[in-house]
Amino acid sequence: METNISSTAVRMVMDRTQLMMQVALLRKQQEMDMSLVEMVTQAVQSAPAEGTGQQVDKLA
Repeated sequence: METNISSTAVRMVMDRTQLMMQVALLRKQQEMDMSLVEMVTQAVQSAPAEGTGQQVDKLA
């Protein structure tokens, strides 16, 4: 009986560890995805207006 209890306890600890690793990986993936979204958003916001740089202002 003790063997069953101890093996069940070990299995539960292993399952918990695996679950915690999966959660950590998902959090890191979410963080990386949000970082990518932020980079794209910044690039779009700082894009020059349409037609900018197509003509040279010789009076400047």
